[in-house]
Parts: sequence; structure tokens; C-alpha cells
Amino acid sequence: MSLMGKNILAIVPARGGSKGIAKKNLVSLAGLSLIAHAAKVCSDLDWIDNSIISSDVEDMINEGLKYGLEAPFKRTQKLSTDMASAIDVWKHGFIKCEEYFNKNFDITILLEPSSPLRQPIHIEKTVKKLINGHFDSVLTISETDSKSHPFKQLQIDGRNVKYYDVLSKDVIARQELKPLYHRNGVCYALTRDCLLNQGKIIGDNPSYVIIEDHVVNIDTKLDLELAKYFIENKNDL
Repeated sequence: MSLMGKNILAIVPARGGSKGIAKKNLVSLAGLSLIAHAAKVCSDLDWIDNSIISSDVEDMINEGLKYGLEAPFKRTQKLSTDMASAIDVWKHGFIKCEEYFNKNFDITILLEPSSPLRQPIHIEKTVKKLINGHFDSVLTISETDSKSHPFKQLQIDGRNVKYYDVLSKDVIARQELKPLYHRNGVCYALTRDCLLNQGKIIGDNPSYVIIEDHVVNIDTKLDLELAKYFIENKNDL
């Protein structure tokens, strides 16, 4: 079942290298690997035409296959280093999939395994906004905690400390801080043109979906414990 007549491709990027946690994408959280969490969301959205895993290692590819993702290619080593950009990995996977499935996709979404608290409704809202709003790119964002606001940040200059932003000195209470937002990795959605011709994750005509649910990006073991806490206590938070 298509969504508004669009061909939609979901890509789950899962390279083997990870500095914070070894083989992070295979780490278990609430009984499922991070790859499995991403795959499960794809399987819950029947309007996604194809869902694939982009990886450079066999065990992660097999994990994706186990949970319903397709694996039409193995990612190159060049696109599996720390220096490989997300947009290059995405573009490579998209082109490979159009060749493999012998069709053009209108929309593509990127679902990073490191954001395992995503829900199907988050993805559906993002894609629907892309289509209905005639945007070229939509990403999910979360409000930044006031303690992490740029006006709260400092820089070290030799032996001295100074404001990161000179306007910080005029801020007295946190209520004076203008709300800011950050990318949370839950979902990125792009049109075919934005990915292939603009080559941007945030295109020339972008929009957003604010996620008010708890979101954790897994980089450390502490992040895993926090995500586990949110999953186990979701009915009480």
C-alpha cells in the first residue's frame, strides 16, 4: 500500500566500525539489536515500498535480513569510514537500490539504528509533511535543554574563560532564552531531487517535525542505559 501514490525507500545505515561501543548496531536493547529496532519500525509501515540495510559487514547485513530488511548490496569500505558523510552513504544506497529494484523512488527516508526510541507515527508524520507541504526535505528535531543552550556555553582562551557568544552576558534568567532545537536522528526524509541533485540532508525548501517523546542517540553505554530506562518506564513518564 503506497502513501499518496509515492514510491518510498527506507535506508538503515549500519557500518561495522564504531568507536564508542564496539559493533554498536548489534548491541541488544530490550531484547532487540539496534538494527532490529529500526527494521521493526519499517515493517510496521506498510506504505514503505522497500526497506534496506546499508552495511559493510556480513553480520550486520544478516541481522537486517533476519528482521525483514533487504540487502541488495554491500557498502564499500570507502563509504564505511569515520570520514564518510551521511549524504554520500545515503546517495550511494539510493542509486544502488534504483538499479537493483529497477524503479525510481519518489521519496527516501534514513533511519539510523542509533535512535531506537523512534515510533512509526514519527516516521509517518515526517513523510506526510514532506508530501503535503511540498517540501524537499523534512527532519525530526527535539527542543534543546536550556542547560545546553549556546548562551550557556563558555570557551577557554589560554588561562582565561570567556562567553561562547558575547550576547550571553546580558542573559539573566533561562526564561529569557529563545527555544532552540537539534536534530535527533529519528527520521530524515528527502525527495529524490533533493538527494540526487542538491546532495543535501537539509535542502533548499526544508521543514521539520518536533518530537516531544523521549529520544536517545546511542553513542555510549550510558546512552544505552538511559534508553533502557525510558523503554522500561514509558508508562510512568
